[in-house]
Amino acid sequence: MDSKEQLEKRPAVVCFVGSSGSGKTTFLEQLIPALKNLGFKVATVKHHLGKLVLDQPGKDSFRHRKAGADASIIATPGEIGLVMSVDGDPGLDGLIPMVKCVDFVLCEGYRNTAYPKIEVFRRDLSRLPTCKGDDFLVALVTDSEEEWGIPRFSTHDSQGLARFLADHIESLRPD
Repeated sequence: MDSKEQLEKRPAVVCFVGSSGSGKTTFLEQLIPALKNLGFKVATVKHHLGKLVLDQPGKDSFRHRKAGADASIIATPGEIGLVMSVDGDPGLDGLIPMVKCVDFVLCEGYRNTAYPKIEVFRRDLSRLPTCKGDDFLVALVTDSEEEWGIPRFSTHDSQGLARFLADHIESLRPD
């Protein structure tokens, strides 16, 4: 696939959900390199309800925003950073177009969206997965032996989940 085709194709989107402290971030830290080793480009989105702080007071980009810029891009030879003002929470539909150059967008949070979800569930934190019965729940990462009628991966099986995602990439792409 050439770069033009890649830019036109929407990435597969998967939301990792679960109780606070269930291990979502830790599992994603294992899954990202597993997908990269399979040759995929990966972006992440972390849903955070607090204030965003990316720049330090006194730095040029901070001063630009303080002066009233609605968006500020920091560009280096190897990285680009964007800070932009928005009205309200943009939701995934507003964020995914910003990362069209990847194969997967792995989101942490966004439990109440109509995107495919994988729940990270620890039996010692909750009796039931928070998304049990959700039509968009495609798999479970868990230390529990219980069957929930969907594919289940152990909390140490990032390689297995990466292969599962690779095998199902087309069905994980938004329409």
